[in-house]
Amino acid sequence: MFDLKGRTVVITGASSGLGKAAVYAYAKAGAAVLITARRFERLEAIREELAAQDYRVEAVACDVREEEQVRETVKHALRSFGKIDVLCSFAAVTDDRDVAELESGQWNDVLQTNLSGVYYFSKHVIPHMKERGYGRIINIGSVNGLVGSKMKPRHGYNASKGGLHGLTIGMAATYMKYGITVNAIAPGLFRTEMTEAVFEDPVSLATYNRLVPAGRAGTEEELNGALLFLSSEEAGYVTGQILAVDGGYTISQLI
Repeated sequence: MFDLKGRTVVITGASSGLGKAAVYAYAKAGAAVLITARRFERLEAIREELAAQDYRVEAVACDVREEEQVRETVKHALRSFGKIDVLCSFAAVTDDRDVAELESGQWNDVLQTNLSGVYYFSKHVIPHMKERGYGRIINIGSVNGLVGSKMKPRHGYNASKGGLHGLTIGMAATYMKYGITVNAIAPGLFRTEMTEAVFEDPVSLATYNRLVPAGRAGTEEELNGALLFLSSEEAGYVTGQILAVDGGYTISQLI
């Protein structure tokens, strides 16, 4: 089950954190992978490491905020692999400010990266998937798109991830008839560059551990099972879902 041999995957935000972990998971599951991010030198290091183990990985620099770069990245993937089976969007930024403090430029950067970037990639990948009658789109949302944060205000991030969940549901309803499933994963707290400040602050980390039923943050590997399942043949009847991988954080906020 969940065998991805012969499948091709495009991963955005692949240079670090959960996106980087996903690259290794997909490659080891047998998929050919195109990885993208703004920091090409990091992508190239990942590509070289996996290529040395005979995994097929290509790296392309892409700023998801720029539609033309997205268009060219999709074309590159199709030239290299001949098809795109799975689109997995990790690229994201955050800004720990409340709405009264957010400058318009900061607001726009979060929305452009976290929401418009997914729109651009979906826009240019979906016609190909429709033509083939097959596709898996997995958007990386957040528990902060489902519940508010008691620890820090993340109003731009809340808005972007809530919007991403809505886009996921809307696309799922439209494209299922073409054999394309669209789902989102909403991670809780995992250790990445974006969340490093939480782990370096004993009070913040203790607060989170108190709030989450699991009593701890997640590990990178604990997201990979959900990714591989939603990318697989076995998930062909699953669409429009927002799957929280969060140690129970979201339910703890609702009771």
